[in-house]
Amino acid sequence: MKRLVFFILAAVLLLPGQAFAHTHLKDASPQDGETIIEPISEVELIFDTNIENLSTMTLNLGEEEIELDQRIENEVLAGTASAPLENGNYTLSWDIIGADGHQMQDSISFTVDAEQPEAAVEETAPEEQLPAAEDEEVVQEDEEEAMSGGTASEEAEGGSVSWIVIMVIGIVVLLSAGLLLSKKGK
Repeated sequence: MKRLVFFILAAVLLLPGQAFAHTHLKDASPQDGETIIEPISEVELIFDTNIENLSTMTLNLGEEEIELDQRIENEVLAGTASAPLENGNYTLSWDIIGADGHQMQDSISFTVDAEQPEAAVEETAPEEQLPAAEDEEVVQEDEEEAMSGGTASEEAEGGSVSWIVIMVIGIVVLLSAGLLLSKKGK
């Protein structure tokens, strides 16, 4: 009987290991240490879990910070520069909050060595305007999200906390049952 309690307790403690794991970088474009030979204006980081909307990235060419238009979609943090990146050595740093609520910081480096056009003539195209109905849909979605009291990632984080509480209660119940059975056997 003691073996059964031991195996159940071991299974409860070992199986949910993923629930406690921190979020880590799964993939990046460009990769750490990569030399890019084509013009590039977007960088992308893919993590092994969803990340929170407060997550950020910074891109530096030496000491100069390159401004990025950032977006977060589930486990992807992407940034787009207003123009192709100049040749040089870049450091892409991130400060994310994973689905488990833990803050993670790190960085990668890459080099841009793209062929530069000799005399590039820039053509300025008029900016495309979104139709008014589409703008209203975006505003309405933002308002609905604010009224619902949270995002899907916040709800997922609450689910992780629920699993932790359930596991702790299960462990307490198993330990109590083990103690009661060991006292009855004596």
